[in-house]
Amino acid sequence: MPLGVRYILWTALAGCASAMLLATTNQICQNLAAVPLLWVLPLTLYLPSFVLCFSGDRGYSRRVWSWVLAVATASVCHVLYAGTHQFRLELAIYSLALLACCMVCHGEAVRLKPPAAHLTSFYLSIA
Repeated sequence: MPLGVRYILWTALAGCASAMLLATTNQICQNLAAVPLLWVLPLTLYLPSFVLCFSGDRGYSRRVWSWVLAVATASVCHVLYAGTHQFRLELAIYSLALLACCMVCHGEAVRLKPPAAHLTSFYLSIA
């Protein structure tokens, strides 16, 4: 794969995870409940996804997390359109969707990580 395409993928994957963090935080804090410090929950799911994915090969399994992302996405669609009006259930579904999306995005970025000679540009792209 050409290096230019990899730059675009690295940036897009990191951007997708960040956009999902913002969207989930807005949905939880504005539409679900106005609870002080509730914004910390999405952040505590986003940051460990970096740790799990970048810590080694055992942290991310494409097969498992892709399946979890598909189930979480279907659950979010159901909650958004049918509505459950159960705070804990909706919070759990949104949190699972955020974690799954971040794990897939960060895990795929790690799978595309270049050799040591190009690591500086990799980390600059995902920042």
